[in-house]
Formats: sequence, C-alpha cells, structure tokens
Amino acid sequence: MAKLVELPSATNALDVGTGWGDCLIPLARRIGSKGKITGIDIKNAAVRKTRNKLKKQSLTNARVEVMDATELKFLNNSFNVIICGFIGFSRYYNFEKNKFHQDQNNPLMELYRVLKPPGTIALSTWKLQEDLEIVAEMAHDSSKFPGYSKEHEQGIVFLMRDAGFTDIQIEVVDYYRVYESLDQWWKNEYLRSYYQIARNPDYDSSLTKYERNGHFYFKKSVIYAKGKKRNIE
Repeated sequence: MAKLVELPSATNALDVGTGWGDCLIPLARRIGSKGKITGIDIKNAAVRKTRNKLKKQSLTNARVEVMDATELKFLNNSFNVIICGFIGFSRYYNFEKNKFHQDQNNPLMELYRVLKPPGTIALSTWKLQEDLEIVAEMAHDSSKFPGYSKEHEQGIVFLMRDAGFTDIQIEVVDYYRVYESLDQWWKNEYLRSYYQIARNPDYDSSLTKYERNGHFYFKKSVIYAKGKKRNIE
C-alpha cells in the first residue's frame, strides 16, 4: 500500500483505518522531512499502540488520531495522498446485490471531499480468505466465526466512481499463507480464539487437499485499487 502512491514534493497524506501503523510507518519513512502524514482509526487502543510505535521510532512527521472515517474532522481538499487499507466496505454496500444497505451512504465520499485535486487515493480490501471460509463452514453459525468483508472488483470500482474518483486502476494479488501443520494454523493469532468453537477433528481429514509437501497452503486474494481526484474545469 505504501508503495502504490506517488508522492508529490510536499506530501500531506492521510492513512484511514491506520490500525497498528502497518501502512502509516513505511509511508512516513517514504515521505520523510518533505511532508507529513496523519493516521486515523476508530479504536482508541490502536491509536495508543501506534503512537507508542511512532515515538519509539522517532517518526516526527506522523501523528495519529481517533476518528470515524465517515465523519472526518478535516477541511475540504486537505490531503494530496490518501491510503485506506482493509477497513471493509460491506457494512455500507451489499456486494452480492450491488446496492447500498438501507440508510447507508458511500463512505468514500468523505475521502473524496478531503482529497485535494489532483490527488491520489489507494485502497485495499479482501476478495478471498480461504482459511476463514473453511472455519465458517466448520462453525455452522455466522455469529461465531471470524467473518471478513468479502468484496469484488466491480463493487470497488462502483464505489470509487460513485464518490467521484477517476482514472481507476484495479489489481488483484493472490498469495498463500503457509503453515507447517494444522495445529499451527489453528493457533495463529486470528483463529486461536475460535479453536474450541469451530474445530472438529473429524473434519481435519478433509483439509488434506490444502497440504503440499507436508505444509498447508491457504489462498488469500487482495484487491488493490487506485484513483484520482481531478481538477474541476
């Protein structure tokens, strides 16, 4: 994500849904002393942790605030670069029915508002997380498994165009998470708490199709999108 955007000579960037600074920190290093970057996240704990990281790494060109991405406290045309990684749009837009949920607006409109033309936005979202879908099938209860915002390219393009972005570019990148055993997979950070709920030892035999050379491979697919806010003639 931090490599997707070109940086103008004096960059003022916004990182939406900054989390633990996974995009914020490398982008702050790229920007250096020629600009600054602001990270926002709706979770206080994430903001506190990222502030500590910035302090430890002496990154003085970056700051982090608690803020809702749908109600930004910035003026129009404040940033010339915006990145938005994995915040998920399915809570606003039904990707299966290709329409907004009732009483929901396009969250990208707020990002369009604060982006200064001819600025760039880059975002990422999940198209596929194969292992989470396996856990969902094993749990048989949508309220108990770690779901994710499963989205598709056409929906992302629609949301970006609807918000006003142009010159939209889409790329889907596939990769694999590799584990030495099923136990290692179940004990990874994002599945550990679902072990008792979902795991059925009788089901493990059906997972051999994901095994190659003694390791287990689970496919992940990420949608990367980039767009522009053009000057109004």
